[in-house]
Amino acid sequence: MVPCTREATLVHFVDNLGGNLGSFDRIERTLAEDNPFLPSIDTDALAQERRYGTADPGEVLASFREARRRTVAIVERLTPEQLERPATFEGYGPVTLRALIHYLCSHDQQHLAGLQWLLGKIRSQACETLIKRPTPDYKKSR
Repeated sequence: MVPCTREATLVHFVDNLGGNLGSFDRIERTLAEDNPFLPSIDTDALAQERRYGTADPGEVLASFREARRRTVAIVERLTPEQLERPATFEGYGPVTLRALIHYLCSHDQQHLAGLQWLLGKIRSQACETLIKRPTPDYKKSR
């Protein structure tokens, strides 16, 4: 079960987004190499190594912004020919650079949707706590 605390889970989601430098590396390799093999990232090992969920939220968001700023800076300069450069992405097979960019966008959108769900869960738990709180017996206090 996903823990529903701001301190752990929200930071974990954003940490995963910001730490997704593998996407940046894949873009660079596809531009620099002829049909490179792009291995999948062991996300469980990465989460352990980076201690997801324990980082400072401000630092995590700054890392995410910087990673996407660097990616957008490269993507903005790509030519149509570069977008068609081939690679082989482990688990996906033959892809183009354009497809890798689509996968990166999809990855971010999935995590952002997960954040929306998690915020709803946290709000629901807060509401549930309020509902379960004993209400004062106004008749006895008069």
